[in-house]
Amino acid sequence: MKFKFLKAVTLSFTLIVSSFTAMAGIIEGTLYDAQSTNGSTTATTFDLWYFTVNNDSNVIFDILSWEATGWSSGPVDHNGDGEFAFFDSYLLLFNDDGNLGAIDYIMDDDDGGLGADGSTYGYDSYLNSILTAGNYVVAVTTCCSSASDLDYVNGIQNYGTLNHIDSNGDFSDSWDAPLTHGDYRLTYSGDMTLTNPPSAVPEPSTLAILALGLMGLASLRFKKQS
Repeated sequence: MKFKFLKAVTLSFTLIVSSFTAMAGIIEGTLYDAQSTNGSTTATTFDLWYFTVNNDSNVIFDILSWEATGWSSGPVDHNGDGEFAFFDSYLLLFNDDGNLGAIDYIMDDDDGGLGADGSTYGYDSYLNSILTAGNYVVAVTTCCSSASDLDYVNGIQNYGTLNHIDSNGDFSDSWDAPLTHGDYRLTYSGDMTLTNPPSAVPEPSTLAILALGLMGLASLRFKKQS
């Protein structure tokens, strides 16, 4: 009887662990003005998110940044921070060979569609690709960057622009006036593991706690029946 119980717990644990494979999570991030850093007419920082594809898998990155329902009107406070600071996003995908540069570029997306993350305007990017097992990097940048526009040493994107809608409903971008930052939310999914941890804990962490609980229960049951 005790072996049947242990077998059932082992099976449950295996199913729980396998659920980590199909990772899904959310990254909250911010890009900042960097005009004063490089003297360019406009410039911003960009973010790099490193990840490993465990097995050949369909990988999706869906970004939510544009806080408006149109080009310059209809403000929407997507992240609930009481402001409308955002940007026209651009995603670039690279191979991770340990020395990131333009030569590692694979693909990009500008206005990929609304996706399923609550986007309210088509300027949000959506990157969807089948990737072979290996190490990769996704760059969160502002439109419309190319791999050669990125300063990989200093983390600066030349000619990047930010956007803002003030309390009067007036729209502006980095060409009009200096803007400090733009926020984004990046949703990801696939048989993948982030190798630089996101600021938001992915849902499978809850399953890890459940798995540990089942293991403890199995151990206790085994001791009682011994």
